[in-house]
Parts: sequence; C-alpha cells; structure tokens
Amino acid sequence: MFSLPTDLIWLRLASRPPTSGGVVQPTKRLEAARVAMSAMAGLRRRRSDFMQGNQTACTAASSLAVMDSKGGGGGGGWSSALRVRADWIVYEGCHARRGLFVWPLLMKNPSLLFCRAQSGVRGLLVAAALVLGCGLLHADPARWTKQIDAFTAADQANPPAKGGIVFTGSSTIAIWNKNLSKDFPDYNVVGRGFGGSTIEDAVFYADRTVLPHAPRMVVFYAGENDIAGKKTPERVADDFAKFCDIVLKALPETRILYVSMKPSPRRWALQDKMDAANALIAAYCSRTFRTAFLDMKPAMIGPDGQPRSEYFKDDKLHLNDEGYRVWRAAIAPLLAPEVTTVPAPVAGESAATSTTLAVETITASAVTFTTTADILIDFGDGKKTTPATGGIAWNNIHMGNQNAAAGHALVDVKNAATGITLRVTKPFGGANNAGVASGGRYPASASGDSLFGNTEVFSKKSNIFPEIAFSGLDPAKKYAFTFFASRGGSKDNRTTRYTIAGATESVVELDAANNKDSTVTSTAIAPAADGTLTIAIAPGEANNNANHFTYLGVLEIKIAQ
Repeated sequence: MFSLPTDLIWLRLASRPPTSGGVVQPTKRLEAARVAMSAMAGLRRRRSDFMQGNQTACTAASSLAVMDSKGGGGGGGWSSALRVRADWIVYEGCHARRGLFVWPLLMKNPSLLFCRAQSGVRGLLVAAALVLGCGLLHADPARWTKQIDAFTAADQANPPAKGGIVFTGSSTIAIWNKNLSKDFPDYNVVGRGFGGSTIEDAVFYADRTVLPHAPRMVVFYAGENDIAGKKTPERVADDFAKFCDIVLKALPETRILYVSMKPSPRRWALQDKMDAANALIAAYCSRTFRTAFLDMKPAMIGPDGQPRSEYFKDDKLHLNDEGYRVWRAAIAPLLAPEVTTVPAPVAGESAATSTTLAVETITASAVTFTTTADILIDFGDGKKTTPATGGIAWNNIHMGNQNAAAGHALVDVKNAATGITLRVTKPFGGANNAGVASGGRYPASASGDSLFGNTEVFSKKSNIFPEIAFSGLDPAKKYAFTFFASRGGSKDNRTTRYTIAGATESVVELDAANNKDSTVTSTAIAPAADGTLTIAIAPGEANNNANHFTYLGVLEIKIAQ
C-alpha cells in the first residue's frame, strides 16, 4: 500500500478561485487526502476494510478538492504530473459504524485532479490507484442527482406536511411512487423511490428524501441491486443499519419498516444471498428500537417453491398490478397511525368512546405469526386482507367478494388446495376496522378488522344474521372451529353466538368488545353425510349493544385426527 507523505500533496478547493500561487494547504485536508489515497491504493483489500478511516479524515475532506501540479510548498523537483478527471465528496455524517464514507463522483463538469509524485512512475501508480479505486469502491450516487433534485424542487414548491409516511428505496418503490396515495388513501403518503438505487444511495440521500418530511414512519425497500452488484449480505445489512442510524438520530420518534427483498424469476439465482441478507436485517430489526421487518417471501412463492410469475411484469423482475395488490395488503395494516378513530356517534355508543388505541411501536413481532390450525380465514376489509405471513397462507373474505357465486376455494396454511369451498349464504352487513390491531394473537391485518351483522337498523340495514356454509368436507373426519373478533372502544357487551351445524351441532359465544386475543373453539364435529356444514351468527344473550352488533374476524379450522 502506498503511504504518501503530505508534502507531496497540494489541495485547491474546486469551488474557489486559485489563491496566490494556486495552492491551498490546510493541514486537515492534506491528512484527509493522504488517508483516502492510501486506502484506495490497497486494492487487494475488501471495500468494507476501506471504510475503517477516522472521523477526522471524514470531516476534513468534506469538500470537492483538486490536487494541483502547480505551486510550491516543499515538494519541489517534480519530474512529471498526470491529470485524472474525478471529483471526491466524503460523507460528513459519520453515522457509519465503519467511519469513513468515500464516494468518487464523476460529475458533469468534473474538476481536474492532479496527482504528482517525485517521479513520473510513482505519479502514474498513484493516479492509477485512484482511478481503479473509483471503479472498485462504489457506484456513483451522482447518477441520481436529477431525480433527487426533482424531489427537492417538489418539496420546495409544496413543503411536505410533517408526520406522514415516506416510502423510499429502489425501483419497486419508484414505480409505486405515483400510485401510493391511491393505494393508501387513509394516510399522508409520499413516494421517494429512485429506480436502480442501492441502500448506500438511500443512505447518501436520506437528508433529502426522508428527513425533510419528518415522517412518523418510513417504509423502506432496497437491497436487491446491492446483491446483484456483488455486495455481501453482511455489507447490505450493515448499510441498512447506517440508514437507520441516520434517520433515527435525526428523528428518534420515526418508525422504520424494512420490506424484505422479494424473490423474482429474474434474480432467483441470487435468492440464497438475498435470504441471508434478509435474515441479518430481520435480526437487526428484532434488537433495534422502532424498526420492523416484513417478510414478503412467503407471499411471493408458489406451491412449487418458485416465485409466483403472475405477480411480475414481463421483465420478470418488477411487480405488476397484482403484485402490488399483494404488497398493499401486507403493508397497509402496519401503517396504523398513533390514534385511530371510528365513526361516532353510533346507536349504543358515544363520541367519547369512539377513539381506540392503535400501534405505538411496530416491532418484528407485529409481523410474526405461528399457528396449529389447518386452515385460516380472515374476514374483514378488502383493503386490509392478510397475505401469507411467515410461510403461513390465509384465505380472505370481505364485502367485495362475499357474494361470489362460485364460493371460495380454500387453501390450507401451506397454500395447498383443500377441496373445501366456503360460501356466504347470508351476507354480512359491513366491515368494521376498529379491532385491536397490535400485540394480539394474529397479524394486525386479521385482528384489526372484521365483518359484522346487526339486528336493529344501522346504515339502513336491519335483521342481518350472517351465515356461512362449507362443502367438500370429509364426512369421515371431524372439524374444530376457532373464532376471533375484536371491536375496540366498546363499553357495552357485544357477545356473538356461533352455531356450527353438521352431523351434530356445537354452539360457542365470544364477546368482541375490546378483545385482544381471546378466542372460542367448538367441539370437533363431523359434517353432514354430503360433506356440508353451516355456521350461523347471531347476538348472544349477554349482548346489550343497542344495535346488537355481531362480529367475525378470524376463523381457524382444525381437522381432528
């Protein structure tokens, strides 16, 4: 490795006119340049090792500089000089755990960098080391200048409201930028994705894409391009930690949700490395306050163990509309604001009791779920369906599909067809989004909403006694049904009675009022001889709500052995 004496280096700020004699020699800049050049000369070492600089160098070399071949200062006797067109900017934040960030920026109008040594050969070697270092160390963040400038201009034209949600990252977010507000209409959402970028780029531009918005939450997706660019999983995870360090240092109340690198047909050969990086990031989130990890892989993998091609565009890399629908369903429940309000007044309750708790902190546990059930069904809002989570598949019934003539072919928790069909034979009256959405038994998308019925008039409907029917059950087997429902902000009793009728009958009741994780399970019963079974929903005797609301949020089916 070269170790250049400082008296061989002259610096002149590119942004300033030459001084008398054309030379500026602040000691710190000389030392910074020496450290940077020495580091890059060691081309045998990994880039992560180059980052072991010190904060003094980081701060000292924070301006674009030119090494000048003219001027005195103790060098003297120069035999030759080699000009190299390059610009340097050193990231001053020093939030990085490894200290020195060095980015070679090949700008539109680069300054001339003059490297000079006591012999022409040594000058050539030093210059070559710098040029090779530029290529090996890093992709150029300046390639995103036009896009980032556009973001800044938009923010200046319409100063962003504070406390919203910023989506940022690579092309998956960039393509989504224009549709985010439509897909998440209940929230103040801003898209700041720039396609083809890496996590390092997100780190570099965080002060322009994220911090100006002072968001309460950041949804982050990047890392694929890093792995495709031959970065190690460890490096990718470390870069994400740097991003979090920057955001959380400036905005300690902000929450950060990392959406896992998706499996795609085009990059399937890289999946093992992506899995490794995802695992490291998930571990980081599990131990880092105000960060969370959302595992999207189970939702993107088909029964054959391959990426679901129906979720991708023709390029086999980027999501199509159906792919974004799956992502929207997975992410939406995790965007809960600090306080969620539900319509009031409603008969039987007052405005004073209509405010319910929401998510205070999103942690990894918010997106982790295990079950012993064979079949899971989420009843609720069509905008908050539950995707496969942690390798566990869900069926979703909502107001938009409850009346499907063909019914709903159910899959089991392994996403395999069961041959069982569910039909809503007596429809629900509407969807309720006021369930307890955090810290409970199920993913927030399942526990936070439900479908409801009512006996007294509500929204011009009355005498709503929902009923669902199953066909395709095995008459030789018995099935146990577990029910969950939640309605937050309730000061009355909202007990719902579930009557399961097959070859025999079982009746269970559950009070949905402020329920967090309580469930009720029927006795195991066999279906009728033709493989059918029904579940009727009605108010329980203890239900004293003025509308006698009834609820169904989650139904688990366990096949008795």
